[in-house]
Amino acid sequence: MGAGIADIRAAAQYAHAHRESLDYEQIEHLRANGARTAEVIELLADARDLAAPDLRAVLREMGNPYNVIADNGTKRPVVTDDAAHIAILERLKAERVVKDHKPTKGGRRATLYQA
Repeated sequence: MGAGIADIRAAAQYAHAHRESLDYEQIEHLRANGARTAEVIELLADARDLAAPDLRAVLREMGNPYNVIADNGTKRPVVTDDAAHIAILERLKAERVVKDHKPTKGGRRATLYQA
């Protein structure tokens, strides 16, 4: 029998608390099996060696606004304004997906490069 949601969330929290750099398969497993959105974002921010295509693949599976910031486009999504989100936006900026991001009422607004 597989791990329950409580176990999945405990594993995600443990990995983040210890700043573990998980790989794509580990993060995707936790995401797909019940880790909270905030936990997945923290794991992605901690994943120093995660390749950009893998980062973007996980974001695409997470729904709005994360699927929007994963790819170039004309939308200007707003995400939570915290260190984990800023780290992810900076990685996407280095990949020329996110053009810029700034604090705004209710979060942090990302401007994307157009496709």
